[in-house]
Amino acid sequence: MSFKEIIGHDRQIEHLRNAMRNGRVAHAYLFLGKEGIGKKMVALNLAKTLNCPRGNQDSCDECPSCLKVDHLHHPDVILVGPQGQWIRIDQIRDLQRELSHRPYEGKRRVCILTGSDRMRQEAANALLKILEEPPLHTVLILLAANVDLMLPTITSRCQRIPFNPLPLERITELIRSRLPLKKEEAHILASLADGSLGKALQMDLDFVLRMRREIIGKIIDLPSYGAEQILGLAEELATRNDDLPMLLTMIHAWYRDLLTYKERGSGAQLINIDLSHEIQKVAPGTDTPSLIHRMEVIQGALWNLDRNANRQITLEAMLLDLGRTGNLHADIWS
Repeated sequence: MSFKEIIGHDRQIEHLRNAMRNGRVAHAYLFLGKEGIGKKMVALNLAKTLNCPRGNQDSCDECPSCLKVDHLHHPDVILVGPQGQWIRIDQIRDLQRELSHRPYEGKRRVCILTGSDRMRQEAANALLKILEEPPLHTVLILLAANVDLMLPTITSRCQRIPFNPLPLERITELIRSRLPLKKEEAHILASLADGSLGKALQMDLDFVLRMRREIIGKIIDLPSYGAEQILGLAEELATRNDDLPMLLTMIHAWYRDLLTYKERGSGAQLINIDLSHEIQKVAPGTDTPSLIHRMEVIQGALWNLDRNANRQITLEAMLLDLGRTGNLHADIWS
């Protein structure tokens, strides 16, 4: 895939093309935006273009150099990412040694650091030394979702390029162009993908709908749970690993839809458009301040989890708070 085939990041790509056109490629970039919205794809295409013998402001996508980058086999394109939760000091030391060499066969050495906001202090300090004295013929591309977790001395030495999620309507259209789904089904996947087309295309619709039904049912019953049941649910959710952000997004979308219906009195602009009948039943028994508070509680939990807070404690606090108010409805699935 070349730059011209990437969807939704035209402004960012044009910025990089202008830099190549004018011979002003920075020694370090910070690609900043949510996980899964295309930062890594753009970074790899920049690495391809910088090393493509036929390309100027885009890769040819056909030569041996481009194909090696596509298959992650190019000796001058280095990927570094977290081992477990963190990028470790040994990885940065290895990178420092590797970058001391000139390019093996390409024009430039390009290092892409995914999860650059997940570094402990010693690793961040080692990376800072590389940025302070950048090797010749080298471009570093740091990918991060949360700049607040990074050392200001690191971010100040990078040219920052923000990446935005794709609009909901655009992702819905693109999903339907690639998958045999109804508009309603594509809309649900797009809403839960948080602006990432790649994430949406990887979702299994049947699994997503089943998971949504299960979690909404438990959240509605939450006020009837005792403390032991709530702590048990927190423990269960804590084991869901990759599914956890989506589960919390589903809960947030449910409360958001209740609020939307309550304020507008119609099913327009709902996320869970296939549950409009159930939302219509539940919404009259809610109050606006309570729904806003619930949404804020979930956003707070997502924020804390993003910052590697203790998962079990975060979920316990969230569920205990959500369970304090009265039941919204006895059985929405009846």
